[in-house]
This record gives sequence, C-alpha cells and structure tokens, in this order.
Amino acid sequence: SNGAITGCIETFAESYAQSQVLQELWQTNEAGMTDLLVGVGNERFCEINLSTRIYEFNTFNVGFGVILIDLDLFKNINTTYGEKTGDDVLIMIARTLSGVMRKLDIITRPENDEFVIIVPNMPADVLKKVADRLRILVKNSFIESNDAKIAVTASLGATVVKAGDTPASILDRVHA
Repeated sequence: SNGAITGCIETFAESYAQSQVLQELWQTNEAGMTDLLVGVGNERFCEINLSTRIYEFNTFNVGFGVILIDLDLFKNINTTYGEKTGDDVLIMIARTLSGVMRKLDIITRPENDEFVIIVPNMPADVLKKVADRLRILVKNSFIESNDAKIAVTASLGATVVKAGDTPASILDRVHA
C-alpha cells in the first residue's frame, strides 16, 4: 500500500528455437572460415586475418610476419598412397604446426598443399629462425600407412609486413 516492493517473481524459459538458430549460425560461420579436413583456418580466414593485421600495422604500427609452408611433391603422395593417406598427411602437418606455434599465431590452409601462418609481433630475424624450425619439424614428421613410413618435405617462405602491403603483396612475396 505504501509503494514498497515486498517480493518479485522471475521466470525462466528456454527458447529452443532461438538457441537452435544461434547455434546453427555459429556452426555455419565456423564452417565458412575453417578448413574442415585439418581444422585450421581456410583461405577466407587467411585473407580476413591478413587484412586485419595490415590495418593494425597501418593504424598502430603493430608488425607481423607471414610464413608460407608449401609441401614438396605432395601430389605424389596422393598418387602413390591414395587420397585418404594424403588427407592423413595434411592432418598430421596441421597438428604439428598447431602443437608448436603460439596460441596467438594464426594457422591457415588456403591451398591444398600450402599452409600460411600469420605471426604477430615478430621481427624478421626471429621469423627466419621460426620458419627454419618449422621446416625441420615438417621434415621429421611422418605417418605410417600399410607398414610404410610416409613423410614430406616443405619449401618455406617468410616475410614481415612493410608499408603499403596488401594481403596479395605479402602472399606474393612469401611465394617468391
């Protein structure tokens, strides 16, 4: 009678339809940015992250490096051992890279036999050492299939961002 609140009622109701829609949207977005075979970012994810890092470089002078890992003669694995074994090799390489890189590094697979790693805040001399370490790790990684030890080697390129760079110019430089 004096306007004071003496109690309240709170009800909870799960909106299944709404939560289901949100979950489906999240899965669709994740599928659109993830290489579903190996579980790292795909080409679109790579391009978006390169653009974001370039913006941060131009706006806040936060540098970054890019490492390209191109698996040598990968088509021979598919031809010799089959596509399933080739897929297993790609998964093994992605796990190897994910296991040794920092949590803030971005690992992507924009092409079938290529991985691109975006490495924030790393000077060129350290980036070169990291790339060389990755080359050795890839060379020493292997899977076994039908009693055969299957390993790959890789060619690597590395560069740091420069003024005026675009995602395409950085990728062109690491491919050179």
